[in-house]
Amino acid sequence: MDLDPVLSYGLLGLTFGVAGGLSPGPITALVVSQTLRFGRNEGYKVSLAPVITDGPFLAIAMFLADLVQDLKPITGTISMLGSLVLLWLAFDTFKAGKIEAETEEGEPGSITKAVMTNLANPHPYVFWFTIGAPTGLAAMKASVAAFSTFVFAFAVSIVGAKVVIAYSIDRYRSTFEGPAYRWTMRALALALLALAIQFATDGLEQLVG
Repeated sequence: MDLDPVLSYGLLGLTFGVAGGLSPGPITALVVSQTLRFGRNEGYKVSLAPVITDGPFLAIAMFLADLVQDLKPITGTISMLGSLVLLWLAFDTFKAGKIEAETEEGEPGSITKAVMTNLANPHPYVFWFTIGAPTGLAAMKASVAAFSTFVFAFAVSIVGAKVVIAYSIDRYRSTFEGPAYRWTMRALALALLALAIQFATDGLEQLVG
């Protein structure tokens, strides 16, 4: 039995957001660094970076994806590339051990640092152009509610995951050094692997269909 499109795309947004929010990377390292140096409130500010920067990424990526959506060889290739990105994310997520960060002297400047870090980070560009935009277009075709739920679930979950990191680092610093974090990342890796298979299947259907 197929899931309701709103629920289905909401779950996709949730999965992508939690995986992106918990995975080690430049923004996560900055969340940890600012939290360790200045307290959880500065870590919370860094957590907002995806909301500030990813909107333009999504808009541009969806515009370009819409131009080629009727060209099956191109959309099929994008889906295949998306599956490779998801496989890489699954592997990177699976092998995550603990989060480490180097600290530095200076004023907090958390929002500015976070925005500059995310703009210089290739991961959001790769994600939105190969995975996020095609998924967003498919959600839009299903309904405006499905698209809105996908974007909202992604935004809330990626920010929420990093807020949890900031809170946990400030309150329970051993959380990210024990097995709980590793097993959470392995569960997310399996979810990403399943999505990679789905993207690869869709891509092959478009290429050979």
